Amino acid sequence: MSQMEKSTAFDPVDAVPSAGQLGALGLQHLFVMYAGTVAVPYVIGRALGMSGVDIAQMISANTIFAGLGTILTTIGMWKFGARLPIVLGPSANVIGPLIIIGKSYGLATVWSTCVMAGAAMIICAPFIGRLRRFFPPVVMGTMLALVGIMLVPIGVRLITNFKPEQPVLAVNLVMAAGTVAIVGLLMRFLPQTLRQAAILLGLVVATFIAYLFGRADFSHVLQGALFGFSIPSHFGQFDFDITAAISVIILMVVLMFEVLPQLVAVGEMVGRQATGEHVQGGILADGLTSLIGGLFGAFPLVTFSQNIGVLGLTRTRSRYIATAAGVFLVILGLFPPLGRLVAAIPGPIIGGIALVMFTAIGVVGIKILNRVDLGDPQNLFIVATSLGVGFIPMVAPNFYNSWPKDLQTILNSPVGAGLLVAILLNLLFNHLPGMAPAEEIAAKDKAAA
Repeated sequence: MSQMEKSTAFDPVDAVPSAGQLGALGLQHLFVMYAGTVAVPYVIGRALGMSGVDIAQMISANTIFAGLGTILTTIGMWKFGARLPIVLGPSANVIGPLIIIGKSYGLATVWSTCVMAGAAMIICAPFIGRLRRFFPPVVMGTMLALVGIMLVPIGVRLITNFKPEQPVLAVNLVMAAGTVAIVGLLMRFLPQTLRQAAILLGLVVATFIAYLFGRADFSHVLQGALFGFSIPSHFGQFDFDITAAISVIILMVVLMFEVLPQLVAVGEMVGRQATGEHVQGGILADGLTSLIGGLFGAFPLVTFSQNIGVLGLTRTRSRYIATAAGVFLVILGLFPPLGRLVAAIPGPIIGGIALVMFTAIGVVGIKILNRVDLGDPQNLFIVATSLGVGFIPMVAPNFYNSWPKDLQTILNSPVGAGLLVAILLNLLFNHLPGMAPAEEIAAKDKAAA
């Protein structure tokens, strides 16, 4: 019997909440990640000069396969699936490379590249799963701290209507701050059984108030198609070009090393140790969904780190809550009016919640780092150096522009650069011959908790 099949009937990760809890808590996960799901196809489509109809088809495909991938990885099927409360979505890291491929080689090559990227993830998954022991708390905590810091600007841009260089409008600030205040009051005064749904209820209340003051427009929700789904080759026959695809394939392999500590961190949060088998299953689910989704117009999908913040704030453990979010995503993809309803929520309202949620991811990283003996100069050096390198592309976006393009792909990502340094330094101090074995390191970290 595998490690993943040994959970008991009392394991809260495997517990199935009531229908009401599944719906409410699943919607909270949906609201946090939906904007990121639709943003990737929207940005790529606009950059490639695609029609509104084609962009709508891409959004539908990405939403549907994000949902199907979430269902697969949370429920699990054979070796596919992490069986943890995680949500999948299209990776924003591929936007730049796919735009370049689309302009240089054409749309057919874009989705051929997505299919090949998914196949590469499936091939590499068994090897990545065996690397679990190289991601102790000092690496995981550092990575999540960087993820939280990196995502905060997204919340800020939502609050400013994607004009962060300009002073924020007073009404936007009121909507964002008011939403956070409403959620905080609900968390404080709601009965214990309802507090987990405080984020969802806060969004609904804030949106209703915005509507009353004319700041939310739902007039376009019923305009356009009522049902939609992409078919294979909708964007042309496939053109498999390994030369064009290599940059995206390399990027997806790098992203697998980011997904690994995210899965481990989620396991830590819900009380289930994420073994190499869990990691392998999660990446296999990402790869399979990306491969099949590419045939229908979806982009490569990975575990969404944004939803880790929801877990931290709501203290929910059941993986089926994320399954419910996956079901909602599929429904939104099949019925565009529902997606337009979600999209009609004012950006500052989502931004206010996102600001707290994304920062909560960094707090989870700090919590994990509390288990590390930072009195040890080596551990302190790993964390400080990794965070310092991760901050570079945040404050100097053009810092690596003179470097080779493939290296820029890794280093221009704060998480990619910081994670790479954390892994290398952890290998240097803790895994080279003559250093303490991994088991001793883990015991030392546990004792420091």
